[in-house]
Amino acid sequence: MRVRRIAAVASATVLAAVALSACGSDDGGADNTKTEAKALADKAVEFAKKSGSMEAVGKGTEDGKAFEVKSCVNVTPEGKSESVKGSLTRDGRTAEVLTTGGKDYFKASAEFYILQAGQETTDFDMAALSAALDGKWMVSDEEEPDDSADFFEGNTDGVTKGEVTEFNGKKAVPLTKKDKDGKEKTVYVAAKGDPVVLGVLEVEDGTRTETTISGVGKPCDVKAPAQEQTLTEDEVDKLFDEARQTS
Repeated sequence: MRVRRIAAVASATVLAAVALSACGSDDGGADNTKTEAKALADKAVEFAKKSGSMEAVGKGTEDGKAFEVKSCVNVTPEGKSESVKGSLTRDGRTAEVLTTGGKDYFKASAEFYILQAGQETTDFDMAALSAALDGKWMVSDEEEPDDSADFFEGNTDGVTKGEVTEFNGKKAVPLTKKDKDGKEKTVYVAAKGDPVVLGVLEVEDGTRTETTISGVGKPCDVKAPAQEQTLTEDEVDKLFDEARQTS
């Protein structure tokens, strides 16, 4: 079982669902409804880079099944993710994700690993596997940091502006962009005041994710697990190989 791939997918999901926002006021001040779409998108990106941190909750469906992502990301002035603390919940099972000190940490139940890989729990000695993984984090070298504050992936060309609407109880300007693969992303920017992003809606290949702000500008408390609580990728792979039952 390629456990690194499973962890990478979960980590990417957590980061992708981060609501991109920054400290600032959405009351009074500038009237963002008057700003042209691309200019407002550019302002929102630059403002998000000043946030220092972002915290959000994302909920959605994939293949008809619900999932929830919780995430807190400390962001560099360049908009890169510096450290991450998050979780991904599917089918009542939760995986935890941490990134700090140049390392990625991933913790999940044996069932999460197996089902995420599209395999059957009946093919493994679940008692032995669960005992070996209990409370342990898989550690690996950090992937290239994501541009957490760049929700238009470096290109705001083609962004369109919709009518003012309400997002999470606040007046917002929806900025929408579709890519060539059919992915559609709508970023909701505060209608008044600083160009704060209030949330993001993404639709792609039957997956729908809506992310809302749960806190901004407050540094995330990200601490690496103790060494005795960690296992390397090779050690986790070996555990699954040893637990696989042969008929």
